[in-house]
Amino acid sequence: MDSNKKPGWVTAVAIIGIVLSGFGVMGGIQESLTPIMLEAQRAEYEAIIEEFNNITVDDGQFVSEEDQQIIDMLQSFTKFFEKILNMPEWYLNWLVISGIISMLVHGFYLFAAIWLMQLKPYAPRYLAVALPLSIAFAITRTTIAVQALDSMALLMMGGTLIAMVVEIVLLIVLLVKDKSAFKQFEA
Repeated sequence: MDSNKKPGWVTAVAIIGIVLSGFGVMGGIQESLTPIMLEAQRAEYEAIIEEFNNITVDDGQFVSEEDQQIIDMLQSFTKFFEKILNMPEWYLNWLVISGIISMLVHGFYLFAAIWLMQLKPYAPRYLAVALPLSIAFAITRTTIAVQALDSMALLMMGGTLIAMVVEIVLLIVLLVKDKSAFKQFEA
């Protein structure tokens, strides 16, 4: 193989990996700060809940079918906000720990993807470790979120679930493709 020629799969996997891991690091930062942000926004959430409750109570018997659909939607939003405000204390603590772990896992994943792009000799091995770690952590985070927040967690974890599916595809590509481009640099 020509030393100046990088396989297309390497570029594709590396770029997608860099994007997903970058979002993972940023998501980890946000997740670890969730308890602080939630407390800072508690008054706004409570005002929204109160306003939604006022709208849905007013003239409940004289509404059209379209208005009833809007009221039902507002009631589901109210339940969503109430669920967020009443997260279990253990889950808020988990979010801090989970965010820190996410930054570490996705930071390693980010470096592995960058090294893959640079054709570093051990990059495929590092990425073959980073991807399953990220996938396993996504499953763990989603499972714990469902335990804390019921089915609403699946809506909140939608991005995580989509990223996990993409990472499974990246892992399969990484495992089955020819890695001879990485051997040229080994001594």
